[in-house]
Amino acid sequence: MFIKSSLCAIILLTAAMSGSAQLSASDSLFMSKLQRTCELNSMQISAVDTLMKSTAIQLKQLDKELSKVSRSSLSDEEKSTRQNEIRKQKKDATEGRDMAIAFLLDDRQRRIFNEQIKPSKPAVLHMGMNHDRANCNVCVIK
Repeated sequence: MFIKSSLCAIILLTAAMSGSAQLSASDSLFMSKLQRTCELNSMQISAVDTLMKSTAIQLKQLDKELSKVSRSSLSDEEKSTRQNEIRKQKKDATEGRDMAIAFLLDDRQRRIFNEQIKPSKPAVLHMGMNHDRANCNVCVIK
């Protein structure tokens, strides 16, 4: 518990230094579903909110960088390489956020998080434009 409390304190300090961010609609829904299904306590809510906002700031900066690269005078090959690097950074930031959130949860909450909110990707590719892994009959293991 001491480690989790220390992590929460670090997260809160980081957010205080990085400024504030507005969550996207999908992030707000994610946060709401997490609070509702996992029954987070006030410390967890604060830590998760801070994680979400700091990741939103990071993703916004990466989106700006991606836009700059798209408009740059680099060759197509260099642009493609740089865009792929930035997309990987965005994916890593989101995965890091989700791992930190899972670390803040107790065993029961973590099981709910992994099964209902962030189920792992299936081996079969069957996604569509509006694919929701949490409600998909193939993705959700029953």
